[in-house]
Amino acid sequence: MPRSVTFADLRRDPRMELHSGSDEPAEFSADATVSGRAAEVPDEPTRARFATVAGVPAGQPFELFHVELEQVVLTAVPDDRSALIISSWRPGRGVTRTERT
Repeated sequence: MPRSVTFADLRRDPRMELHSGSDEPAEFSADATVSGRAAEVPDEPTRARFATVAGVPAGQPFELFHVELEQVVLTAVPDDRSALIISSWRPGRGVTRTERT
């Protein structure tokens, strides 16, 4: 939504984190978190390409940010619910996996 408080916050402080919703606790299977830094995209040719691909109607205002990922985490449980499996990715480090029983 153009001119939202969230975009104003990102302009002031570019740190962001997006966390997926979890299933009901008894049915929990996994959730994910992505975090990084967001930067507004002021470049008009890039904005025009995005608008075309995303189907933004001509003349409709929109906000566009690029997110540089710093970490992606997937927290999951196996079908037998015997452990908590945490997979984490960071640039330059690849994926690490930790299992807690």
